[in-house]
Amino acid sequence: MASSPPLGVYIHIPYCRRICRYCDFVHEPCPASVPHDFIDSLVHEIMASSSGGAVDSIFLGGGTPSLLTAKDLQFIVGALHKKYDIQSPEFTLEANPDDVTTEKLNYWQEYGINRISLGVQSFSDDTLRFLGRRHTAKTALDAAAKIAETFENWNLDLIYGAPPLSSWKKTLAAALSFDPPHIAAYALGYVPGTELGDCGLKPYADLTVLRQYRRAEEMLSAYNHYEISNFAKKGKESRHNLKYWRNEEHDAYGPGAYSLRGNRRQCNIPFVESYIVDPLYKAEDQILSPLQLKLETMIQHMRLKEGITEAYYYNRFQENIADQFGSILNRLIADGLVHHKNNTYFPTRKGFYFNDTLGLQLVSRFENIIDV
Repeated sequence: MASSPPLGVYIHIPYCRRICRYCDFVHEPCPASVPHDFIDSLVHEIMASSSGGAVDSIFLGGGTPSLLTAKDLQFIVGALHKKYDIQSPEFTLEANPDDVTTEKLNYWQEYGINRISLGVQSFSDDTLRFLGRRHTAKTALDAAAKIAETFENWNLDLIYGAPPLSSWKKTLAAALSFDPPHIAAYALGYVPGTELGDCGLKPYADLTVLRQYRRAEEMLSAYNHYEISNFAKKGKESRHNLKYWRNEEHDAYGPGAYSLRGNRRQCNIPFVESYIVDPLYKAEDQILSPLQLKLETMIQHMRLKEGITEAYYYNRFQENIADQFGSILNRLIADGLVHHKNNTYFPTRKGFYFNDTLGLQLVSRFENIIDV
């Protein structure tokens, strides 16, 4: 295969002051500071791994990475610089609105963080209470204003499909008042095992949720709708997340974090206390077949407005895209889910709306060949 672009590095900080009702990420309640034992294990994992190489994106996700102290960040960033050749990175930190203080803004920048992803979710107190968020609408407004004044590159995370439905338009209007470079808008999920998924409430009908998605498309029309749930000003697309959507190589540290190197996918143990005891233990260590890697790459690229070019596919896999996927792509084109233009396959607007269907059709074409 052709040489890979620089890596992305993801670090999962699982601790939260409060667990949101919808959250199905690896998380752990944390009434005080992030435990020193966790930071020690995380740094040990980074330093003991066999990884290395050029890196141009780092993402501190969670959980709530904005709980990290300046000393915590110093240890983590120091380990990353010892392990990797870090090249003018996009360095993102996910932040909760009520963690945004002048002190933290200063040391975030001091340690190289140049992009904040602010987890507002809503500017409605009623919606925030339903979601189980720990901040208020006013706190969210104040935090967004501080971030907008301090960071040139930042993102607002929003959730639609939560009651009251009337709050969504107001939330979008409030978000736009800050002129953020990037907005991510996600449909609320009722996932089994979460408080919301197990409480007996039913989500809104698909058509109702689709209307809210279309409202976002309308109100964010000045942005590049470059991925199903993501909108960006020109040049402000998330460099790190694009690595996932292009199924490109990335390393990952922390409980439950997934990495991909070549055709090898690994996953850390998803239990925080077990991770602290043995941060090098892998809950999953899988060698992907060539077809699995190609199929996952196709599915991920069909989340992107840009799709996938025939040249990119050939340079990566040394074969023509039509040799493996020609028949299914032709069917997806006939179904109105995919376009083919200028040697590029990319999802239509319908392909965005029914992206799960698009992905399932790709999988079904090969389900008798590989275990997917």
